[in-house]
Amino acid sequence: MSVRRVREALGLLSLVALGGSVGCVDDREPLTNIPAGCEEGAQCAGPSGGMGASSGGGSSDAGADGISGSVLRLTDDGFIQTEPFLGPATIRAPKAGGGFVEAAYANGLFKLNDVELGEELPIQIIDGVPGAPEIVSTINYRNILEPFANLTLVAANEEVLSALALCLNITLDPASGHAILRILKNDFPIQGAIVTDDGSAGTIAYQDLDPAAPCSYAIGGPSTGSNGFALLFNIPVPANGRLSLEISDGVNPFAGFVDIAKGTFTYAELGL
Repeated sequence: MSVRRVREALGLLSLVALGGSVGCVDDREPLTNIPAGCEEGAQCAGPSGGMGASSGGGSSDAGADGISGSVLRLTDDGFIQTEPFLGPATIRAPKAGGGFVEAAYANGLFKLNDVELGEELPIQIIDGVPGAPEIVSTINYRNILEPFANLTLVAANEEVLSALALCLNITLDPASGHAILRILKNDFPIQGAIVTDDGSAGTIAYQDLDPAAPCSYAIGGPSTGSNGFALLFNIPVPANGRLSLEISDGVNPFAGFVDIAKGTFTYAELGL
């Protein structure tokens, strides 16, 4: 996996292929800037530079800067193993020149025109059947460096997350955002890393290393376990759509942000 260093407030925090947009300098519109009535990915016009669909609502024929791809679904609360997901869903990506472009995902394929080219771009999978057990809306990050890029995205599993929330005695707020963050160093998970947000996340959970524990994660655990994951639940969506984070491996603090959207899990690998 490629790693790119990005600027931020306290040090250097790098982003791996699944990683979040964690710089402090980013002029993209927030993913949460959605007009009323468009929250579930409806093909509707948004304000200038906002979250409405592109002209034509996202053609199925990729243009000169079109991208295509497929979606995999996470299968368990290890958040690594996947299986094919065929749809339905809507894929939303930053549009060249500003705003966002959308297209339907069905039969295991999506195609988008007029997509911005760049690094660490937030790509959102919007659940096509809210409340169904297949997936929940999920933000991925991808490098799109050339036209006709082919992407594989990863969607969080609704059934797995509901079972985990039940075990942790958490009620997932559909009006809030959530995050599945994996902390890496030299491409390996870090045990003992501490994730601190700006105080808005309702709950932070880490892997529970006690084999007798009822849940695979524990609320208020001291730090990441051997899998490197930190789970953030019920984050009020900031006005700018970004959650500020600080991550410490016990030596130096690193700071940045990830995108947060209503009813959506942000799935990111963050490399120190």
